[in-house]
Amino acid sequence: DALPISEWDKTSSNENDKTKVFIYPGMGFGTGNHETTFLCLQSAQKYKNKIQKDFKCLDFGCGSGILGIVLNRLYGCRADLYDIDQDALNNCVQNIELNNLDKNDFQLLLPAEREKINLKYNVVFANILQNVLLSEKKYLSHSLLPGGVLILSGLLKGQEDEVIEAYRAENSLLEHILTYSKGDWVAVEM
Repeated sequence: DALPISEWDKTSSNENDKTKVFIYPGMGFGTGNHETTFLCLQSAQKYKNKIQKDFKCLDFGCGSGILGIVLNRLYGCRADLYDIDQDALNNCVQNIELNNLDKNDFQLLLPAEREKINLKYNVVFANILQNVLLSEKKYLSHSLLPGGVLILSGLLKGQEDEVIEAYRAENSLLEHILTYSKGDWVAVEM
């Protein structure tokens, strides 16, 4: 039910509204208005009645941390935020603080700390480009707890079939559930 809004729209009257998630885009990591982020949030919203406080989420290629922060703010999920860019993780910290969230609910990770990533999650977001989704298929396709949801986005229309097949080939337990599209972009739910 929440869509991220810009940090500059935060007021004293809306800062405690749990349906509002405030995002400062930092060095161009986004405010959640891009089609691919919207599609990830649309997919996650489908599961809002199943998401529980003890769930763990991975936001792989987190940028400003929007997806992990939304699941934490709305549902209390713990989130691992992974990115290759230290500036992105700095922006995540800024956005965690901006939303008055408990920093202990988040683990910020760079590639050198990748071994600290919990290998099993209830929800995994990977909102990155097709080439990265394909190169990370082994890790991401095996990162779910039983019944978990993998949301792959950052795909242009026409790229989804290759990604779906690659993930199925890597992990035969994965099922393609649904494909979402907006504009020229696509997200795949498995």
